[in-house]
Amino acid sequence: NNQINDDSMELLSFLISKNPYIHTLNLGYNKFTSKGIESLCNGLKSKETRIIELGLSNNNLDEASLQFLSEALNNHPSVSCINFSYNNFSKGECGNLVSEIISTCPRLKNLNLTACHLGLKMKEILKILEDNRTISYLDLSVNDIGNNTEIFKALASMLEKNLFIKYLYLDTNYITDKDFEIIIHEGLSKNKNLNYLSLKANKITLNSIKES
Repeated sequence: NNQINDDSMELLSFLISKNPYIHTLNLGYNKFTSKGIESLCNGLKSKETRIIELGLSNNNLDEASLQFLSEALNNHPSVSCINFSYNNFSKGECGNLVSEIISTCPRLKNLNLTACHLGLKMKEILKILEDNRTISYLDLSVNDIGNNTEIFKALASMLEKNLFIKYLYLDTNYITDKDFEIIIHEGLSKNKNLNYLSLKANKITLNSIKES
């Protein structure tokens, strides 16, 4: 929360492009635009950069920002943790671009998409996650996906086919009893590898849990 702007990002990009010892870069809650992200990505493309954890929460990232990141991370295989939380990915091709980033990062283990306004775009991301073999921690909380059979069918399919995710967070998504039953019967019943499932602050009733 330092109000880093686009001009500051140019300097930061230069610094990380020359420094292989910075492994964690947390830029959450700042004031840069897609122009600032473009500058950052120029630094990420450097062969000297060794960023492992990238935090970009609450920065008004948009479609252009994700396009720059997708291109940069394609040349930056060391990234294992990305925090996109509290950005608005509801418009344009944001869902597809997040999916591209997932596919681009061969060592990605931790992905935070909390409060990204994904809605129906969640289906695109869940589809690409079916074949992912690296992510073990996935946070999809606060994305208003409840009471949507298509999304929960896609989630169940992902849980059936992806046996590598160990921690899954679905908090505050208005998940209903019907949604919960799809998760249990079509997804979790076929997945024995998930260690932790968080469903806090949803609309699941005790009766639904007992029946499941």
